[in-house]
Amino acid sequence: MNYDFQFVCSPTLYTQDSRFISNSDFLEKVKLNSKHEILHTIHQTELLTFDDDIQGMILAPCTANTLAKLVNGIYDNGLLLACKVMLRNHKPIVIGFASNDGLGIGAMNLAKALQMKKSIMA
Repeated sequence: MNYDFQFVCSPTLYTQDSRFISNSDFLEKVKLNSKHEILHTIHQTELLTFDDDIQGMILAPCTANTLAKLVNGIYDNGLLLACKVMLRNHKPIVIGFASNDGLGIGAMNLAKALQMKKSIMA
C-alpha cells in the first residue's frame, strides 16, 4: 500500500537545530518522504480543515509542553492547530509522549489526554 504523508512541524522544529540533527538535514529528510510542502505556520494549517483525506495524525515526539497546550485548548502554532483540526473532525491522534517528567506533574496532562480517548490514543 502506498501512503501519502503530510508533515506538520512546530515552529521550533522548523527553524532550529537540535542536539540530534541539524535543521537543514532534518527538513531535507522530511521532504524526501512527502510530495507536499512541510506545514509550519498557523496560516498553512488552517487549510487542513477542508481536507477530508487525512486519516489520522502521529504527534511525535510530543513534549510535555505540547501535550499541556493540546489538552488545555491552547492552539498557538501550526502543529497544535493541526491537532485541533483532527480533534474537531473526530480523527485519531497517536501521541508519542517524550518527557522525563511523565510520571510527575506531566502525568496530569497525560491523564487528560487519555480522557479524550475517542480522539487521542496515547
